[in-house]
Amino acid sequence: MRSTHKTPPVGVAKWRAGYNDSLLKDTTAAMKAIEEGVAALDAAQAAEVSQGQAMAEADEDGWITVSRHGHRKPVGLNTDKAQKKVMAREAKKRKRKELENFYKFQVKESKLRRLDDLREKFRDDKRKQSAMKVQRKFKPDK
Repeated sequence: MRSTHKTPPVGVAKWRAGYNDSLLKDTTAAMKAIEEGVAALDAAQAAEVSQGQAMAEADEDGWITVSRHGHRKPVGLNTDKAQKKVMAREAKKRKRKELENFYKFQVKESKLRRLDDLREKFRDDKRKQSAMKVQRKFKPDK
């Protein structure tokens, strides 16, 4: 059985090794540059947050600077009420995605249920109307 993986020619292997060495030669400098960039980004974000908090506080005259940006609570500080609201929204999405009347017999059953509901409502309305007619009699003594 022949191997499909061939070893590269000597010149290519030498060139590849040299290229990889040139890229990975100074990993400490690369790591240092990455850490400096991340630290600068963290500092910028912290400065932005502190600036936003300073704007939200009243100054000596009692004025508060209002900005366009909303104040959102961090994700970790969700209340039970907010979690219940999110869960209810997700349940509503799931229910909307479900196929209720996939089969023909399901369509027929849902139509029959709707008709039964309408008939029951009609009977209730009829009873209410008859009760209203009884109450509507003319009573001149009162």
